[in-house]
Amino acid sequence: MPARLDKRLPRIRLCVLALVALLGGALLFGEGCAKGPTSILLVARFEVGEENLQLEFRGFQGAKPLFGPELRALPPKGGVARRETLRIVFRDELDLEVPVTFRVRLLVSGVEWAAGEASRKLAPGDNGELVVELGREPPDGGSDGGADGGLRDAGADAGQGDTVSWDAGRVCSASAICWENPLPQGNHLTAIASLGDGTVLVVGNGGVVLRLGKRTFGVVKIGGPEVFESAWASSPTDAVVGGWVPSPGTDKSGLWQFNGQNLNPLYSGSGKIFGVWSAGLGDVWAVGSSGTVVRQKTGWAVMSAGTSDLRAIHGFGSNDIWVVGKNGAVLRWTGGPSFANAGPGGLSTNLEDLWGDKPNDLWVVGGGGTVRRFTGSWSGLDREGALGLQTVWTSGSEAHTAGFVLLPYQSIIDHWSGNGWNRAVSSAELPALSAIRGVGPKDVWAAGTWGALLHWNGQEWQQLSKGATTWWLNDVWVDASGADGWAVGTFGTIFRRTPNGWVPESTGQLAELKGVWATAPQEVWAVGQRVILRRDPAQGWKQETLLGFGVDLNAVWAVPGDVWVAGNQNRLFRRNSIGGDTTFAQVPSTPAQTCDLLGIDGTGSNNVWVVGTGGCIAHWFGGALTYRTNSGTPTAALRAVWAEGPDSVWAVGDQSTILHYSLATDWVPVAPPELPSGVNLKSVHGEPGVSMAIVGEGGFLLVRDGTGPWQRLEAGTSHNLLGVHVYGSNRQLAAVGAGGIVLGR
Repeated sequence: MPARLDKRLPRIRLCVLALVALLGGALLFGEGCAKGPTSILLVARFEVGEENLQLEFRGFQGAKPLFGPELRALPPKGGVARRETLRIVFRDELDLEVPVTFRVRLLVSGVEWAAGEASRKLAPGDNGELVVELGREPPDGGSDGGADGGLRDAGADAGQGDTVSWDAGRVCSASAICWENPLPQGNHLTAIASLGDGTVLVVGNGGVVLRLGKRTFGVVKIGGPEVFESAWASSPTDAVVGGWVPSPGTDKSGLWQFNGQNLNPLYSGSGKIFGVWSAGLGDVWAVGSSGTVVRQKTGWAVMSAGTSDLRAIHGFGSNDIWVVGKNGAVLRWTGGPSFANAGPGGLSTNLEDLWGDKPNDLWVVGGGGTVRRFTGSWSGLDREGALGLQTVWTSGSEAHTAGFVLLPYQSIIDHWSGNGWNRAVSSAELPALSAIRGVGPKDVWAAGTWGALLHWNGQEWQQLSKGATTWWLNDVWVDASGADGWAVGTFGTIFRRTPNGWVPESTGQLAELKGVWATAPQEVWAVGQRVILRRDPAQGWKQETLLGFGVDLNAVWAVPGDVWVAGNQNRLFRRNSIGGDTTFAQVPSTPAQTCDLLGIDGTGSNNVWVVGTGGCIAHWFGGALTYRTNSGTPTAALRAVWAEGPDSVWAVGDQSTILHYSLATDWVPVAPPELPSGVNLKSVHGEPGVSMAIVGEGGFLLVRDGTGPWQRLEAGTSHNLLGVHVYGSNRQLAAVGAGGIVLGR
């Protein structure tokens, strides 16, 4: 029990005898789950009065559980248990009546399978149990009626024919940070490999490895520095993944082996791996940057095939290897000392992918809609109007390619039926698609940026990924209950948090919105490029009048009746309706400065802090805006500020800058051990006395609960996080960023 809990309630002794016991003694998972060990994470948080403590328990399916004899998992069985009951048994010795709340989340292989909570008020000497029902709702139904080119929403015909039907649940990182948008997750997906058992391995940026089937969704890994670019499978227990790990100076190329359960390192070098192919265990080929070719036979050998980046590799046996890359490179190796040019000639566009399901039938695709087919000689099957084709997959006489057109921008999937091309998908709603691979002609998968996932059943494409937006989100605000929230971003994007997820609201604006704040559901403010918006519950979003208008506005903070807005060129605006102001007027500063103001926060109308470029820190203490100096990184741009209290203020910014203010020390730098050098920090926020969080580029997430140590959490993405808001008494947070990312804890 935390020391501060004992100090606050000295006579409470809460003992959890058996934290969780499953009635029936088993967890039932869906048909088709990956056989073998499945990671299980139980996050159980309980509150005693206003204090809270989180416990985490880990175990493995088929192995001795690490979290007690009464919680165990059995091998997969048919069907998915829609509702399980957890029994929380406790004994206490109290002389006070104290409310207790247990919140439980069960994560299986990174996916939230169930969640629930229960509360009761303990009486002195009370002994008993709380029963928490962990409910799972059925998959969403419905259809969008079919987008252009036959694209269909997931769940439209769930369980019929060859359509995909699975409920992905919430996908969460090892630190229990879960995706809320896009769904099921939003990391870029780059490659697909058929495992030969009806499932595919899908890999991508941010350390993402998924295992998917028509009735299966599983997370092998999510989160980490790895950039996975390619995958090849020889069997369900032998797949190779290629990519690299970003590193200062020189990136570290890598190959990893998937054994059906886990991902294990196989090879490490310099540069980047873009393509991988394997003839089976012990015979692996990979290609990458600067013409690098890596081969495993009796050991690892590094070969060279020119100086251009090589993008993809495919083989028809150990002595017939094909490679494509930049500047129209098509190379072939037939067992000799080196690769030889084998292309059709006359190509200068970058080639991105190649595939063939039998010898002497090879397809190559690339920029400018380039399609070439080799059947002993080369023929051209280019797609007019396709600016870039990224990937190709064939089965017999059929072929699928994916790419995009520029004007108007649309993602496309083209289908070759044997006699000609058909545009199967043409959608402005989809992000770029980068990978297509199939299990069979009626079981084909496509994946792309921001987590895009699609499935072809032989007749139509079904969209499996969902999201409110993939526009960048710059800021987020959530009320203390977590029931209401707002996020804003590029092109006038505003989303509201509802019980059904994040939904868009119309603003009539195309300007980028950079800050959002609310003092009540009826009093919501958003600011951005030369615009201030106020939400009228009856009339929606309306633009406010601003005196001294003419600069971009970066942040907003408010208390009831008093709204503050920070902008470029040292502009700080205030609308004090309590004082009779009906418009925003500029706040004077002493002395005058030239920095752009990027972040604002306060504890009340007479205690407001503002930070900005060049290390600017300014303080309003009821009179004028006075500038202060900091002893940290004085020239680094400060992006955000959070006022924990009158005697505790935090600011973060570029070059790993974290500053803290107190009356005793003024502004001083803070350097937690978990803080890497050179990361640009974008936002800081907290709940006083409960928790605070800092986010930044590359998925950086740093938290501090109460007065405890700093912890760097695995956010589950490598995309930039731009805004964070901590809310409630339960250490909850919402983080937003590039590509419409919304994460929650």
